[in-house]
Amino acid sequence: MKRLAIIVALVLPLLIAVGGGMVTLWLAIEHGDRPLPIAIRKKGPVQFGTADATAVAAAEHLRGELSWTGDRVHLRLPGIGDAKLRLVVWHSTAAAADRSIELTAVADGEYAGRGERPNGAWQALLEPVDRRFALQAAHISALTILEPML
Repeated sequence: MKRLAIIVALVLPLLIAVGGGMVTLWLAIEHGDRPLPIAIRKKGPVQFGTADATAVAAAEHLRGELSWTGDRVHLRLPGIGDAKLRLVVWHSTAAAADRSIELTAVADGEYAGRGERPNGAWQALLEPVDRRFALQAAHISALTILEPML
């Protein structure tokens, strides 16, 4: 009986640790990380920011489709008029390579600008010059969907 108690005392913490690790792994895979909004600025160890622009985009049900043809950027985003837009393409570990692309209206709900599509783990933020709303994409691909990230 004493021997069984010792075995349980040694094995039980191991089983709990493995089980906890499996749950943590499942949560990470299932729910993933979303990028931090560009609007967040760091000041010491505390981060300050506002999600107002993202909330506006969500309330207005905004959703954009971003694509590249050579060095031309094309955006389909109906419902915002002919606002001048800024697309920020950023990398979480290579801040020096981040870039900003100005997009102008070419038709109703259609925008265009100049800029190469980045390769690798890049993210995108789209906002008008007045920063009234913000749409983001966690990664950039041939067809990138820009949505409010709450």
